[in-house]
Amino acid sequence: MITDVNIGNSVTPVVFFEHHIRQHAVQYFPGLKAQEMNVRLVNGRRYRHSQFYRFEVSGGGKSFRALVKTPPLHSPPKDRPKLGPMIEPAAKFEAQYKAMSKIHEFFTDLADPRFGTVRTLDIVTEHQAIIMEEVPAPSLRHLVEQTSRLKNPLRGSGPNNLVLAFRNAGAWLCRFHSMPTVQPVKVIHNGQRLDFVTTINKLVDFLINADTRNLFLQQIAAKTVQDAMQILPEELPLGLRHGDYGLSNILAGLDGKITVLDTPAICHSPIYEDLAYLLVGLKAKWSQIFSLKLAYDSHQFALYEREFLSGYFGQSPIPDRIIRLYEVQALLVRWSSKIFMLKEQSAGKNEFWKEFQFWQMRRFFKTMLRDLTS
Repeated sequence: MITDVNIGNSVTPVVFFEHHIRQHAVQYFPGLKAQEMNVRLVNGRRYRHSQFYRFEVSGGGKSFRALVKTPPLHSPPKDRPKLGPMIEPAAKFEAQYKAMSKIHEFFTDLADPRFGTVRTLDIVTEHQAIIMEEVPAPSLRHLVEQTSRLKNPLRGSGPNNLVLAFRNAGAWLCRFHSMPTVQPVKVIHNGQRLDFVTTINKLVDFLINADTRNLFLQQIAAKTVQDAMQILPEELPLGLRHGDYGLSNILAGLDGKITVLDTPAICHSPIYEDLAYLLVGLKAKWSQIFSLKLAYDSHQFALYEREFLSGYFGQSPIPDRIIRLYEVQALLVRWSSKIFMLKEQSAGKNEFWKEFQFWQMRRFFKTMLRDLTS
């Protein structure tokens, strides 16, 4: 939970945004009357890469929710391995606001009942904040976590709406990839086979430098590069890049309707990167790592994967071998990120516990990588 900390001489985030929303709520939510209006903070959350404030705006028998997204208190380290191009925080929030506004227009015009949209309400430049209308639906991450054996050992298969939600998440991504350029200039990132090969080698170098016990990755890299040279075309199929198409950013209603959050959409990149990002985020969850794949039903995960890919490719053949290559890349990125995060958080902590976590990660990712490259 976020506490009310000072951001200026006397004005705190909660006070500032409450006042700002009160001033503009009539424009945000037509039908509200200023003299009857009430604005209150419901809660706030601090995440690694952002902070959120949730406000309720009510009056005249009507009630709405406004969500305020602000940057983290500290900028993320720039030397952490990433797939996408670097973008400064000051530019990122403006790009996200523009992208979310364009996505709202695009998917509203589609009028497809499978897809919802997030309505952006305002941008507050002095605080690098985006104000949006909240969508009352849980994330796919939350829904998947409810199927964990660690939470309910007697639970059977996942709910039917999860299967539909994954299929619709694939269909949404396919539509998103086909959107026209959102930003003023079309930028292509990692658009060639050589870019993929270079990225694999850089990630493996980082992981080996972080821990020499990861030398086995040299064999993984050699096999992946060999397969890439045989399978990937020199010029890769591109789509508008989401860059964070993970379970936390996909909201799913009871009817399987999908609403997606949080992208600056600053470039075009291979369509397989977003696909692999979601699949690896599903299969390489922390609880799955530390339970040695016992936390979730792997057969159920395989069903979600198949529905997701079927939703994306429709009647076209699914390029399984290419997607596996990009899953290797996404796994290496995820492993690098987790190692970076552990080292960042581990200063002064129990060395035995830190080594145990490194051992667990190495064992888990090694198994997954060998499965993907076998």
